[in-house]
Amino acid sequence: MVDIKEKKEKTKNWWKKNLANLVTVAGVISAFLFLETVILEPKSVKKQIIYALITAITDFIDGKIAKDTNTTTVFGSYIDRIRDRIFVYPGIIILGWQHKEKIVFQELLVCLMASLFFFEVLIFRIGAVGYYWYRRGKNIDLQSSYFGKKKMFTGFSVILIWLFSLHLESQGIALLRYSIWLIYLGLLLMIYWSYVSWKEYAQREIELRKADSENKNPSKNKAR
Repeated sequence: MVDIKEKKEKTKNWWKKNLANLVTVAGVISAFLFLETVILEPKSVKKQIIYALITAITDFIDGKIAKDTNTTTVFGSYIDRIRDRIFVYPGIIILGWQHKEKIVFQELLVCLMASLFFFEVLIFRIGAVGYYWYRRGKNIDLQSSYFGKKKMFTGFSVILIWLFSLHLESQGIALLRYSIWLIYLGLLLMIYWSYVSWKEYAQREIELRKADSENKNPSKNKAR
């Protein structure tokens, strides 16, 4: 009887500890399924919408679960970011390529995506450095910034606007020619928030390097 209670307690604790990460991993899987469907079944818009909604829901609830259960981890944070970027950026690029004949000012879409890619490279570099410092035992904040979260929320919104517009197109309602301007606006906001996030992450890196330099040179600190 005691063993059964212990097993139940261990199972309960395991689910509590890993639920947020399991939801995030489910989001990664749905993001891959979304991309697979977009590439291999471009006309299956309903299926794409389902996978997109599942991915969006996991993005919304995994962080809340982690906070409520006090199980926020660096692993979960990085998997969350991977899921978002797997879904948003390739999704926008593939949709733009497959439906380019319906898009006005295609060059604008290319320029906006190139700008986003530029800032993502800068942010990825800082993230890689931050993870390296974390592995060295530094107590640093690796969580997404407030503006980074707004950027990814907007990215999810852009994908969903695009998909629902395509669904209405299949019903005979030519909406994409108008909703593309909402998509462009969303991309502009993502670029701005990427820039702000990069500045914030860069400041974190500067402060970390400064603190590490002071720890390596205690004699200089005393001289001050």
